[in-house]
Amino acid sequence: MTVHRNQIESTSGTRNPDGTFSLFETVTVNGLETVGASKILEALDLAEAQIGTPHPEVTNMELRNATASVVTGDVIQLRMEYRQRQFAAFSTVQDEIQSRLQVGSTLSQEQVNTDVNGKLLIVSYNLKDENGDSTGVRKQQTGTVAVLLPQSTITVNREELESPLDKSRRFTGKANNGGWLLDPAATARTWLCTGITGNTQDNGDTWDVTYSFQFDRDIWDATIVFRDETGQVPGDVEEKKLGGGGISTYQMYKTVDFNSILA
Repeated sequence: MTVHRNQIESTSGTRNPDGTFSLFETVTVNGLETVGASKILEALDLAEAQIGTPHPEVTNMELRNATASVVTGDVIQLRMEYRQRQFAAFSTVQDEIQSRLQVGSTLSQEQVNTDVNGKLLIVSYNLKDENGDSTGVRKQQTGTVAVLLPQSTITVNREELESPLDKSRRFTGKANNGGWLLDPAATARTWLCTGITGNTQDNGDTWDVTYSFQFDRDIWDATIVFRDETGQVPGDVEEKKLGGGGISTYQMYKTVDFNSILA
């Protein structure tokens, strides 16, 4: 016996509270050879009724629900709900994704050796002899202090059809390799992906996924400052000179294309 899928019998649609659209289609599958509950599973399989299957004609619509009912012994009728995917492609629905952005700033403690104008923090002391008289020698030291510096943050929240577990493993703790959709002029390694989390309330059919990013204007690199035998920073360290100048900077985070995180 030949098993085939009939043409769509009827279609209706509705607008959902979140602004997306749903199409409801009735599909009839007949000629089924299995019996009992197995024929319902067979009908769902033949009708390609897997959650997330694209609509055969309408772009940006995916199957979200399929309900089966028995018409006669070998005929099953399916009611298929296709829903507009809210965030089908980040680059093509930028406005929708940005409507669910959260931006702000947080304070992060950092050790610095310059003031607000970039001037080295230097303290001088006139050395004295054992009698307390000036030796005419002035010693300088450069100090470091802990300050709270603002760092911008971006949080993107959207509904997805796949678990974010793989993305969280691949991208959390990675820095940007250059400009990206949410900051086209960004310098490489100024943004860090600090977290990708998701939760589901329908056994994995849909996921509420949150992406978190944090900005560091001085780049997410590590800076090491030379200290002498007394533990002090010499007064002649050169902030902008690497190597022998007393300050060295090292890249600590691998970089990725941040647009691929949100694809």
